[in-house]
Amino acid sequence: MIGGPLVKEFLTLSKSSYISIQHYLLLSRNLLYTGLTRAKERAILAGPTKAIGFAVRRVLDRQRYTTLAEHLKSAAAPSSL
Repeated sequence: MIGGPLVKEFLTLSKSSYISIQHYLLLSRNLLYTGLTRAKERAILAGPTKAIGFAVRRVLDRQRYTTLAEHLKSAAAPSSL
């Protein structure tokens, strides 16, 4: 079933991960971790144990496009006086 009371929480998790695509499989360790660690009061996992186990075993290794390395290199470089 698509829709229902859990869709809002999934969309919130999706937006908090900066994912902006039309369809996305939420069964991955990465998104499960994001959802559990960003919960302020409690996190409730709903679904078959088999599906949650699948999510824990499914790791999405995606390249991240950040400029962190460049910022660290420039901060560590000796300033020329």
